[in-house]
Amino acid sequence: MKSFATFILGLALGVAVTWFVAYVHPRREADRRGLAYINRAEPEFSGTAIYALSTIPLIESGDTNAAIERLSHPIATYYRLYASDPGTNEYRAKMRDTIDKFARSNAVVAASIQREMTREHE
Repeated sequence: MKSFATFILGLALGVAVTWFVAYVHPRREADRRGLAYINRAEPEFSGTAIYALSTIPLIESGDTNAAIERLSHPIATYYRLYASDPGTNEYRAKMRDTIDKFARSNAVVAASIQREMTREHE
């Protein structure tokens, strides 16, 4: 009976250690990595928010061309850095198609992309 109790105690201890090593520790590591990513990405998100906040007054005042010009800059930069040569990346290829389609109907965006693409060779 004593050896059976020792066996059960050892089994419970083994299950507890295995649960901690296999579940709790990786979960903590994933949480830590997730928080680190959020902290690294926050400046980018805040920059995007500030950019949007500076564009909204242009729209509200009716200066839509200035708003489109301001918004077209990050589109053109993305196009130059990523979409102009998407390779096998499906997301980049889809974004390129979307940007190309929009630029065909919007001269301001098309001109911004053209300026950005010539900037690449400077």
